[in-house]
Amino acid sequence: MKKILAIFVMVLFAAYPAVSQASTGHGAPVEVSGVIVLQHIISSDLYEDKGDDSTDAYKIYINFDKEVADGINTHITVNADKFGSDAALEEAVISFSDVAGADTTIMAGKMEVPWGQDYSQFISGTVTHHLELDKHWGIAGQFGIEGFGSVTAGFVQADPTEERNTKLTETYAVKVKADKIVENLSVEASMAKIGKDKDSDVGGGDDLALEFAPGFEIDIHAGDLIGVESNDETRMSIGAKYAMGDATVAAEYSKIDDLAGIEETELKVTLISADYKIGNILLKANYEDIKAEAGGDDFAEAKLTMFGANYEFADGVYATIESVTASDIKVLGVEADDASAILLGLYAHF
Repeated sequence: MKKILAIFVMVLFAAYPAVSQASTGHGAPVEVSGVIVLQHIISSDLYEDKGDDSTDAYKIYINFDKEVADGINTHITVNADKFGSDAALEEAVISFSDVAGADTTIMAGKMEVPWGQDYSQFISGTVTHHLELDKHWGIAGQFGIEGFGSVTAGFVQADPTEERNTKLTETYAVKVKADKIVENLSVEASMAKIGKDKDSDVGGGDDLALEFAPGFEIDIHAGDLIGVESNDETRMSIGAKYAMGDATVAAEYSKIDDLAGIEETELKVTLISADYKIGNILLKANYEDIKAEAGGDDFAEAKLTMFGANYEFADGVYATIESVTASDIKVLGVEADDASAILLGLYAHF
């Protein structure tokens, strides 16, 4: 299925100038855009295992978009930082809009699964962001509802390298978004199920890592979970976002049962975000509460606090400084020292 969809999208990019010219009166060009994010981590206990300093290209994405006919569009995103691996193809989607004359869009290919709100202005990311369901092959539909918002649903193929069920109907997600009832207010709820091969047990190789911040993980080792039956992972998310002039506030609660298919594990994450723009400067803050359980007992918990500011040089180009602190860290009831880091970054959209 993956190869067929990838070839289909690429062929549409290259082989449909006649169709495009007939429908629009000219050959629609391929639009190229992208994002480059550079970051520098200042020495901190959070990154002590990586050396005193760390500078790298955190993200290099290149997008290719082409309208091949009225209502038919193709989109490819390449992760230039991962050339030579399957992960290099971030997205490959063909979409059909205004299907049957209605506010309906059908998408097929490699895409982000419709789950979670994931609002944050931070380059360094959040635990909530790391929970996103992207880079999956499948099919999805978005249905607009006048005066209300939209409903998006999709079936995707889970990664077989994680011993998950690869049937298209075993992994699915549904998101309901209400953003047309109250001006500047968006409220959404979503749920997802990720299929897992029920004939296999966890252990002897499966590790579960909870990433509280980039580079800071708490691991559940396979040796601790041998014999635990694998199960389907189920998750839900409720989020809201409200814009007030130059200020935006957002909140999201995510809950995952049988995390990574491991029975009787549970992860709860609450994220609160706020940002305020003053001229070329964007002030931003995040607070995140993370709790994980295994076997009905508390396994790990932490609080993540982030403060930062962006300075925009030009449209789509800004420098940022971000402070990340992980506090109230407990693993199996044992407290750990707080961890912190400072990130300097440069974001450019072209």
